[in-house]
Amino acid sequence: MHRVLLMIINVFAGFMLGSIILFLFLAFHDSFVVSDHFVLNENLVTTVAGGISGALIMLLLFRSYNQKQRLKDSEKKYQTLINLSRDGIYIENERGEILDCNTRGHEMFGYSKEEMLKLSIRDLVPAEFRDLLPEIIPDEMATGEAYVERENVKKDGTIFPTEINTQFVTLNGEKRLIAYVKDNTTQKAVEKALRESENSLRELNATKDKLLSIIAHDLKNQFNAILGYSEMIRDDAEHFDRQTLVEYAREVNSAAKNTFNLLESLLRWAMVQKKIASFEPAPLKLNELVALVFGTIRETGTIKGIRMENHVSGELFVYADHDMMRIVLRNLISNAIKFTPRDGQVEVFARSADEEQAVIIEIKDNGQGMTPKKMAGLFSFAETQTSLETEKEVGTGLGLVVCKDFIEKHRGKIWVESEAGNGSSFFIQLPGGPSGSDLQ
Repeated sequence: MHRVLLMIINVFAGFMLGSIILFLFLAFHDSFVVSDHFVLNENLVTTVAGGISGALIMLLLFRSYNQKQRLKDSEKKYQTLINLSRDGIYIENERGEILDCNTRGHEMFGYSKEEMLKLSIRDLVPAEFRDLLPEIIPDEMATGEAYVERENVKKDGTIFPTEINTQFVTLNGEKRLIAYVKDNTTQKAVEKALRESENSLRELNATKDKLLSIIAHDLKNQFNAILGYSEMIRDDAEHFDRQTLVEYAREVNSAAKNTFNLLESLLRWAMVQKKIASFEPAPLKLNELVALVFGTIRETGTIKGIRMENHVSGELFVYADHDMMRIVLRNLISNAIKFTPRDGQVEVFARSADEEQAVIIEIKDNGQGMTPKKMAGLFSFAETQTSLETEKEVGTGLGLVVCKDFIEKHRGKIWVESEAGNGSSFFIQLPGGPSGSDLQ
């Protein structure tokens, strides 16, 4: 600052001195005439010339300094703006070597600026993309600019999505690539969340439609059966023999049980969805639970002449909520009975999966089986379809969706293996005992 002031003073003093001397010379030039010629005093001329020259030189120096200062200020301003950018900005040569970058440019990848300037763009892309770079860069040079979305890799190996705009320019006679790189991690996460939200909404709508379908169809069918048989008994009981009355009463009882079971499953499932259902996993003796379920639905199997066999060892335990597992087994065994023809067979097996400290349960039938297309949407509300059972009953698949939710609540798995015409096997994998005590 002091040097600038001193320079200004010197310029001003030199200029003023030269101006004053020039003025005096012009005002009193007659005193300097000798022998009819205009003769100047040598000292005066030297002083005037020196003053004017000094003034001009100092003025030129000041202008040069001022221009350089403005250039430095401009460079500082633009460098600040570049470093404040939320995008990484890079200058690269034709070989992809990084010549310069802004602050965000090296921080985005986890490098210091010194480290970044020793790298090329090959070092910033996943290995599977590196072989494509020799083709990409010439294309960008030919078009002058490019836009691409691709994954890049950080110093610690983390792969993240980016959006890249590039443009070729000529700087000091050399071709340079200017690249603007935006970290798209947040944007991609938002897009994923939106997709998941959309899928969730679609599932909720499918659930609502499915529940309405069940209420309108399944419950109506069950009540129609109850009303129909009960009205026949009421109106014509005196004309029926005992065997017919017993058969009608059995049909009414079966329809009432099916209605109760359906309502219980719906209520329990709705409570789980709202997170208000009690969930109390405990060690359960598996063969006793299967026997309990067999007892509640054996009459349905007996009517169709189906053999029901419990092959589960008395030594096997599962760690599960009793009510949920009862509903799951009842649904799966009931389905096996419905889709097995008369005089068929339904069996339940179980085995330990020691390597996973789990128990795998299998409900097997020799019924009509399923196609791969039908199995694909078996456990989804959005995909379940109405199916015709062996006695021309109709099922909507709600029970399997409920089973899936209940099993996943236990951190277990459920799946099916089947072949059209060759029966089906439904499998459940559950924690095998106290090792699953952290489920709550």
